[in-house]
Amino acid sequence: MRTRGTDDKENNAPAVKFILEEWMEYIAVDKNLEVTPKNLLTRKILLDENDRENARS
Repeated sequence: MRTRGTDDKENNAPAVKFILEEWMEYIAVDKNLEVTPKNLLTRKILLDENDRENARS
């Protein structure tokens, strides 16, 4: 049985807002930067984890 008030609340940090130049410095070799009029998004080049493992070796 649980008592009230004992659950730990998770505190998520707010999303970081980068400008284009900061994103270009931040992204890794295995990622793409998708630029839209309203957003800057990063995406893995190889979405499947098995494909990423095969590409590393």
